[in-house]
Amino acid sequence: TIPTILERGFSTLWSLAVLPANQSRIAEAKGIEMVVSSIYASTEYERVQQQGCGCIFTLALDPHNRLALRRAGCVDAIVLTAKAHFSSVHVHTEVNRCLACLSTPDVGRFQIPSISEDELDTILFSMSRFEGAEDIQVHGCQALLNFLRAGNSSSIFMSKRGSMVQAMERASSRFGPQ
Repeated sequence: TIPTILERGFSTLWSLAVLPANQSRIAEAKGIEMVVSSIYASTEYERVQQQGCGCIFTLALDPHNRLALRRAGCVDAIVLTAKAHFSSVHVHTEVNRCLACLSTPDVGRFQIPSISEDELDTILFSMSRFEGAEDIQVHGCQALLNFLRAGNSSSIFMSKRGSMVQAMERASSRFGPQ
């Protein structure tokens, strides 16, 4: 079936994209656009979405790909994935890993883009819904810190300040240094 093919293809692509040389090759071969469009086309399939987010994460390890991923609509695809699979800890782990990686600054070359309200709401929802999931908390806090450091989304952050402080305090009290 098509979902099985996509899941296996994403799994393979995710593995290949771990190698830095492959990240740029995949992007040059229109792999970014293929992953994003396939995520949109298969929202009902949890494993496909999880594997697709894994592909985005590994492709986003290359700073050049981060901007291309954002331009291709991957943030909206990730937000859609989180909404479609709101009860899946596995999907939300990958969602937060993607958003943390996409918000990572590349010193001296690319500025972190502004965070969208949907992106912030997705991170905060994941952190609230899965309080006991350490990976979600760690990646969510990292994404929030990256966006805060960029300083270009202050109006959105001010409107969600209370929720952000609560999410980060919960995460640090539960998973912070002991």
